[in-house]
Amino acid sequence: MKRICLSTLAAGFALVVAATAAQATTVFSSGFEEGPDTNSVTFKPTDVDGLGWVASNTDGERIQGTVAKPAGADDYYASLLQNAGAYDGSALGVGDFGFTGFDRIYATFSVDMGTEYDVSFLHAADDRFGYLGDTSVVEIIDTSTNTTLALETFDTPDFFDWTEDGFSFNSGGATSLAIAFTVTGDRNTSGVFDEILVAEAFAPIPIPGGGLLLLTGLVALGARKVRKI
Repeated sequence: MKRICLSTLAAGFALVVAATAAQATTVFSSGFEEGPDTNSVTFKPTDVDGLGWVASNTDGERIQGTVAKPAGADDYYASLLQNAGAYDGSALGVGDFGFTGFDRIYATFSVDMGTEYDVSFLHAADDRFGYLGDTSVVEIIDTSTNTTLALETFDTPDFFDWTEDGFSFNSGGATSLAIAFTVTGDRNTSGVFDEILVAEAFAPIPIPGGGLLLLTGLVALGARKVRKI
């Protein structure tokens, strides 16, 4: 009898959790796995092998394989370079890619207006050409107006010490966005990125009135039977 009552309580609790659990819809995901069939692919001002990534003024941004260095996940990752002081934060947006004067990669995706989204990614330092990691810059850009909705900076972790970071933003009136990655510093610098994800922020599912009454009754019934035992 006790086992049945505890099961009733557990079922009621599970229903409550399920009914209030957050639902997240992924709108963009990239681990750089789909496309490359060699150990190194150079980013270009056009899409690379159908991966959806485009480069700006690139002289060394690449999709790298794990022959020499470990990926954050699976077999490929993005490797970025930057000349000392090339990026000062003044040239934003994606409308003039190829004329920014600094190196950056970006990809576009669709969103719902006025919605909260979470960004997560793995990053670390690299030592390509002896460059050391400094700062990782991530931007969310409204492609229709070429305005920046969010710009976040992160200290680059140690040499291939893959670390997860992230932030949240609201899409406002936008329906088409770009996520852009840059590395920067007061010296020649480099950085690597992997497992980039943009997903709708978790939001509770409303419980219909009848369902809420049922849940309340189940929990109350279970609690009453446990007391009688």
